Amino acid sequence: MEKVQRSNEACQRGDFQAAVGLYGEALLADPQNCILYSNRSAALLKLGQHRAALEDAEKACLLNPKWPKDPVGPPPPCTQNKKKKEKKKMKMEMEKEKQKKKKEKK
Repeated sequence: MEKVQRSNEACQRGDFQAAVGLYGEALLADPQNCILYSNRSAALLKLGQHRAALEDAEKACLLNPKWPKDPVGPPPPCTQNKKKKEKKKMKMEMEKEKQKKKKEKK
């Protein structure tokens, strides 16, 4: 698929916004492809879009329960501290979003 190749190239260049769009287009053609969801999740994470990244990671795991990149599984020992920091940051961002939405409703 041309879209997949272009999206992978965009990620390699660091153009994560373009990659997200291209992965989305590729998913329209192949909506059951867990790898596309996983790759788009990684690009979304690089953009700081934590909730959307988590949703795509969960979709990848739902489509393929044996998917090795389980978003809630334990990280490798060499990356545990980094992963813990990222997870903590993600939780803080999600909490901020909740608080913001509560304020907007008032």
